[in-house]
Amino acid sequence: MTRNYILYSSIIGDLQIISDGKYLKEIRFAEEHIFCLDYVEREDDVIIATKKWLDDYFHGLVPEFLPPMKPDGTPFQNDVWQELIKIPYANLTTYGDIAKVIASKNNILSMSAQAIGGAVGKNPIPIIIPCHRVIGKNRTLTGYRGGIDKKELLLKCEGVDISHFKTPKK
Repeated sequence: MTRNYILYSSIIGDLQIISDGKYLKEIRFAEEHIFCLDYVEREDDVIIATKKWLDDYFHGLVPEFLPPMKPDGTPFQNDVWQELIKIPYANLTTYGDIAKVIASKNNILSMSAQAIGGAVGKNPIPIIIPCHRVIGKNRTLTGYRGGIDKKELLLKCEGVDISHFKTPKK
């Protein structure tokens, strides 16, 4: 299936926005950009909506809409990503808190925060599906596919004071 893409410049570097023409499928960080025969550099309505969302976000506005999205993942991953979308702008939650919600929805006693971390790390639409708003239980800024530096910039963009958070040892 042919996918459309464009490169979008942002404060966290170039992003590759990928659409199937109906839905936003992925946002990739600069170091993850892919170019293959099935990808065409072309804007479509989904990409235009995504650019508008990102423009608003990076200008300090709270976007009031979501572009049409259909990330490819397992049912478990999609459940986790749906929980991420519910995290309000400039708010944070932990992997453990999401694990409790997913366990409750599935009528099981408990779920591992590590399992949630695995699904969060596979999020194909970072920023819009705000995995950067998930932190470790000990207030550690950890686990961001684009790198902790990008996670910090995104949180600062939202006005979150990260000065009292721990960063993982390098």
